[in-house]
Amino acid sequence: MKLLTFPGQGSSISLLSLEKWCKTMATFQDKSGAISDLLEYTKVNPSKPESVALCSNLLFQEWLRTKNKHDKMMVLGHSLGELSAINAGTENTLFSARDIFQIAAKRNDLMVQATHGWLKREGRGLDEKFKLLAVRSPRSKDLRRELCLRNSLHIATHVNAKICVLTGLQQDFEALQLPYGARTSELVNIDGIPFHDSRVLKEIMEPLYDYLWEKIKHSGIRSLKHQLICNADGSTTDLVDIAIEKYVQSSTQTVETVECLKKIAELGTTSALHFGPGPQFANMLKRDMNKATHEYYGE
Repeated sequence: MKLLTFPGQGSSISLLSLEKWCKTMATFQDKSGAISDLLEYTKVNPSKPESVALCSNLLFQEWLRTKNKHDKMMVLGHSLGELSAINAGTENTLFSARDIFQIAAKRNDLMVQATHGWLKREGRGLDEKFKLLAVRSPRSKDLRRELCLRNSLHIATHVNAKICVLTGLQQDFEALQLPYGARTSELVNIDGIPFHDSRVLKEIMEPLYDYLWEKIKHSGIRSLKHQLICNADGSTTDLVDIAIEKYVQSSTQTVETVECLKKIAELGTTSALHFGPGPQFANMLKRDMNKATHEYYGE
């Protein structure tokens, strides 16, 4: 079983890599001019989620165009990347590259609006930004249970027993007591969004689902060729409707990477192909998939 993975918006596109892709990959050369405006936008905004999603989609399309595909495959994306994974599950027939760009931008806009609404309701200034922090605790046996999270702090991604990604406001992070020996690193969060915190983001579910449904309702595609491992709970599906529902659900609650890893092990995954941009999600999985072979596409 081969696993195909797609990164979330904590990634950032290297402009050198983008230049290389535009020179060497047909899907980035856009001879028809259909997405030339999107590529120009991406060059100016390499950290925007819509730019990350576009590039991930085009990298997969290039691989699909040039590679022999004989392995049985599963798809998995992290957060934003679950959108690319769903599309990859249909071999990029469910959404166009422009659709992917627009959905990623819409999802981000909804999250920004929800965040601003929460800050106003809490009597806080819009200049306050949520941070995204990875916590690694080598000595922990269950870091999630050991963390005492108060106020705005929330687990955005439960990676494994020793790693969690947290979101929250600066003053709450300053008061957080970490287990002995724990290390932290700040991740990209250019719009200051409390990722996967349902207390703030629950209100995006209905408009995001409606927006997605408008994109797919006339497509006639109702199943995936390659099953999706869902961020929300590690379950699998090959049905488009369920995949979309799970994507909306996981956009507003903790990403259970630990459950996804259990499913990967259960399925006997022997190899993984990690699509860019950025290596962060690949590196996150690689630590717990040490018996599988790993390849990177789009460095």
